[in-house]
Amino acid sequence: MKKIIFLIILINSHYFYSQEDNSLIGNTIRELGIDTHSIKLTQAKENPSNKDETIIVIAERVEEISISSYTVNSYIIIVNTKTGKIIQQYFEDYKENGWHIDSEELQKIKIDTAPYLLTENTRAFGVRLEYVGSSKPNPYKTTLSLYVRNPNTLKKVLSNYVVEETDGQWDPEDVQFNCSTDYVDKRVILIMKNSKTNGYFDILAKNKISTETYYTNENNECTYQENSELKYNVLKYTDGEYK
Repeated sequence: MKKIIFLIILINSHYFYSQEDNSLIGNTIRELGIDTHSIKLTQAKENPSNKDETIIVIAERVEEISISSYTVNSYIIIVNTKTGKIIQQYFEDYKENGWHIDSEELQKIKIDTAPYLLTENTRAFGVRLEYVGSSKPNPYKTTLSLYVRNPNTLKKVLSNYVVEETDGQWDPEDVQFNCSTDYVDKRVILIMKNSKTNGYFDILAKNKISTETYYTNENNECTYQENSELKYNVLKYTDGEYK
């Protein structure tokens, strides 16, 4: 059997496949008929609920407004690890999925296989998108979407929920950006509750908000003050998704 070499080259945040390959991701891209030159990012991870399956996420760049502004189609797929056969898939085009790239650059996709038990017999998996801002006031954000399996397809039950975010603001006259600066760091932990809404467990969102305020003190020294607080809100399953 002829050996096939697989090579990925990263240029301007695009993944280019040098030739057709026999990897799970390569076979899936070929089966879906996606132009390899349009691939923005891909990710794959073994399904912990079934070792014979692999979860694959593909971000397809479809509409370029400028170098830093474009739109992305998304494919969420479960394949048979041994055969590469697509078992279930979920597709959203750029008008639906919210994966719009403008002031924030999509830099990484992570498949989250934590045990999100939405019912006694329903386990979801997550897709995390990591964005990095092009300007200092909004440098970082991570969103989480959750998916569950239906008999023949996948269903999204939580859409682009912000679980990490860092914002910064400063005095524009402070050219050194050392003082007169505020940074707010938000981290969210999702906790499954015992209570249910429409048959699905409610999700407690525990928000830790940390703030650093930089300023010049009476000795003309740059210093800062830290503050942190916890906020809680509950996500309930309503009209087919968590809100």
